[in-house]
Amino acid sequence: MNTIDFIMGNETMTYLWQKYQKKYFYAADITWAMVINAVKALAENSMS
Repeated sequence: MNTIDFIMGNETMTYLWQKYQKKYFYAADITWAMVINAVKALAENSMS
Protein backbone atom coordinates (compact mmCIF):
# COMPACT_ATOMS: atom_id res chain seq x y z
CA MET A 1 0.00 0.00 0.00
CA ASN A 2 1.41 3.38 -0.96
CA THR A 3 1.00 6.60 0.99
CA ILE A 4 -1.81 8.00 -1.14
CA ASP A 5 -3.84 4.80 -0.82
CA PHE A 6 -3.29 4.87 2.94
CA ILE A 7 -4.50 8.47 3.14
CA MET A 8 -7.48 7.69 0.91
CA GLY A 9 -8.68 4.96 3.24
CA ASN A 10 -7.94 6.83 6.45
CA GLU A 11 -11.16 7.55 8.35
CA THR A 12 -9.65 10.54 10.14
CA MET A 13 -8.72 12.21 6.86
CA THR A 14 -12.18 11.54 5.46
CA TYR A 15 -13.75 13.07 8.57
CA LEU A 16 -11.49 16.12 8.34
CA TRP A 17 -12.45 16.59 4.68
CA GLN A 18 -16.13 16.49 5.64
CA LYS A 19 -15.52 19.18 8.25
CA TYR A 20 -13.65 21.25 5.66
CA GLN A 21 -16.57 20.89 3.23
CA LYS A 22 -18.95 22.26 5.84
CA LYS A 23 -16.70 25.20 6.66
CA TYR A 24 -15.89 26.22 3.06
CA PHE A 25 -18.85 26.31 0.67
CA TYR A 26 -16.68 25.95 -2.45
CA ALA A 27 -15.59 22.49 -1.27
CA ALA A 28 -19.11 21.18 -0.72
CA ASP A 29 -19.36 19.53 -4.15
CA ILE A 30 -15.83 18.11 -4.15
CA THR A 31 -15.73 14.53 -2.91
CA TRP A 32 -12.85 12.96 -1.03
CA ALA A 33 -12.32 10.65 -4.01
CA MET A 34 -11.95 13.69 -6.28
CA VAL A 35 -9.31 15.14 -3.97
CA ILE A 36 -7.36 11.88 -3.89
CA ASN A 37 -7.57 11.45 -7.67
CA ALA A 38 -6.25 14.98 -8.16
CA VAL A 39 -3.35 14.31 -5.78
CA LYS A 40 -2.58 11.05 -7.61
CA ALA A 41 -2.58 12.85 -10.97
CA LEU A 42 -0.25 15.55 -9.65
CA ALA A 43 2.10 12.95 -8.20
CA GLU A 44 2.18 10.97 -11.45
CA ASN A 45 2.78 14.09 -13.56
CA SER A 46 5.59 15.28 -11.32
CA MET A 47 7.44 11.99 -11.81
CA SER A 48 7.35 12.08 -15.61
